[in-house]
Amino acid sequence: MSEEISIEKLREEVNPVYSTAHSCLQIVASMGDEDSENLRKELGFTFFGADWKERGANVPEEVHAALIKAMPVFNAMPESRFYSSNNFILQSGVKQVMDLPCGYTARGVKLAKSGIRYFGMDLPAVISGIEPAVRRMIGDNGNISYHEVDATNYASLRKANDFKADVELAGKTLNVALAGRLDTITAPGLLELYRKAGSKGGYDDIRIDMKELEYVSSAGLRVLLIMRKALTDSNSFNLVNMNHSVKEIIETTGFDSIFC
Repeated sequence: MSEEISIEKLREEVNPVYSTAHSCLQIVASMGDEDSENLRKELGFTFFGADWKERGANVPEEVHAALIKAMPVFNAMPESRFYSSNNFILQSGVKQVMDLPCGYTARGVKLAKSGIRYFGMDLPAVISGIEPAVRRMIGDNGNISYHEVDATNYASLRKANDFKADVELAGKTLNVALAGRLDTITAPGLLELYRKAGSKGGYDDIRIDMKELEYVSSAGLRVLLIMRKALTDSNSFNLVNMNHSVKEIIETTGFDSIFC
């Protein structure tokens, strides 16, 4: 089994737009915004550009050079958008703001300090990071709250409570039984169960029973991929009892060449 992945890396694996939201906060913080810089520190994000080599290890040097040259213009875009939208809200006189998706910006902190009721909404992977970080910054401020949603899929919101995942370590085999929808809302929960089960002892095989699984999204596939990569032998990762719809999704996305 591979070494444990950091929580920041897990968020990046599960949330497909994590890097974009991550970079937006880094950029505004690097331009001197105090709230953004404090939030960056609370979240444990690096300084903007500090992790380029790690994140872009396979990017050619000439591409890196072009990106660095374009940085002044690129940096100005999220900074301008951040300040202009905040100023518009403050000048409009509104008393409540629903920010969807809220990302990792410090907008909620600034608006809450100004007496505006702020509701930040985003994927569970985002909210699980930003909510405790903001609480550490400003305490229990009644003007700000964060909520987990899936902005892209109403069906997953409606059926999220139907999802079940049983993870059990039996000898050297990790048995996982899934039911319901494995999507952007439920995938982080499966990932957490998997990590907890793995911390109790080593395993050589993973067997995933999909008999009652109705649907799997890209976020769910990413979690399955994390589990598959933890094994050195591809034959030790088995998906069993797939129904037609789930099998079709896996084949259409090309994951059948990895999993099956």
